[in-house]
Parts: sequence; C-alpha cells; structure tokens
Amino acid sequence: MLWDESTDDLVFGTSSKIGIGTTAPGSILHAAASGNPQFTISGYSTSANEGGELILQHSNHNSIANYTALDADDRLGIIYFQGSSGTGFQSGASISAFADETWSGTAAGSTIKFHTADNTTTTLDERMRIDHNGNVGIGSAAPGAILELVKNSGAAGTTQLTIDNTAIASGSTDEYVQIKFRHGGATAADI
Repeated sequence: MLWDESTDDLVFGTSSKIGIGTTAPGSILHAAASGNPQFTISGYSTSANEGGELILQHSNHNSIANYTALDADDRLGIIYFQGSSGTGFQSGASISAFADETWSGTAAGSTIKFHTADNTTTTLDERMRIDHNGNVGIGSAAPGAILELVKNSGAAGTTQLTIDNTAIASGSTDEYVQIKFRHGGATAADI
C-alpha cells in the first residue's frame, strides 16, 4: 500500500483486495454488512449533467493500462442481483452490456441484455434486450422493429399483450384504452 501525500491518493498493489466489514474479501473491493448496506456515490455540482457515476470498463488486453479495441460480443460489464440459497449466494437476475461491433474511436455500437431465472431453476435466461438501433426485443434476441414481442417457450397458448386502464370506472362509456397507429405524424388508425 502506498499513500501519495502530494495527490492524497491511496495506492494498492495489483493483487491487493480491500475488505470492508469482512476479513476475507472475495474480490478487489468486497463490502459486507448486516441490515440494508448501501454503496453511495455523491456528486455535488450546479450543472444538470453532473452527478455520481458508476463506470464499468473493459479493454481487450490482459495488461493493466493497455487499451485494445473490443470485438463484437465482448462484454462491457454486468450487474448481478444475488440472494442467499442457504449455502451461498446465487444470481437471480442480471443486466449486462455487450459490444455490438468491433470498437474504434468512431464506433461503439452496443446492446443491453436483461436476464432472469425461471422458478425452480438457477439458469439466467435472456428476457429482454435493447439493441444498437434502440429496438427492444422481449423474447427476441434480434428485434427487427422498435418493439418486438415473441413467446418462444413455456406452455402453448395465446400470446397476448395486455393493456389495462384500471382507472376506468366500471360501466363507464366515455373512458377507454386506445392504441393509435400513426404514419408521418398523422393518425392512420385507432383501435
């Protein structure tokens, strides 16, 4: 460990681990506490575009401070949501981001994926993604439209999209749920 008095930096070696509330850290930074532990990043600024940030970075190189461009399908970062299984922690959901192309100074196409585990399993399955075009796929790994819904597993039956306005009074005839189809900004059809 090294403290640089001129910059007020605290520097640890590349194989060091920091434990907060634990004497056996399992990663570079491992914080443990009972109750409802929180990790807080506070930013103080009068600018609307500034605040606390969490940055996950990936270089396609094994050495620290060497920057090699990512390839398509390289993971940018992942957040796991875990709970105790009784013998340890198990992932039940995750949010991850992947490069969608080979990166360069002018190309950084990416995809965000959302995973959850079915009941009675521990396998994380992709449920939704937002691709590099902003298309959202629910049940689709390659959405070809702004929103694509696909039922590709589970019990056979009707695939449905439910839109429910629970604020509508029972028996009311002047309130309803509406879907508008527009073309060029003008309403083409209503359902």
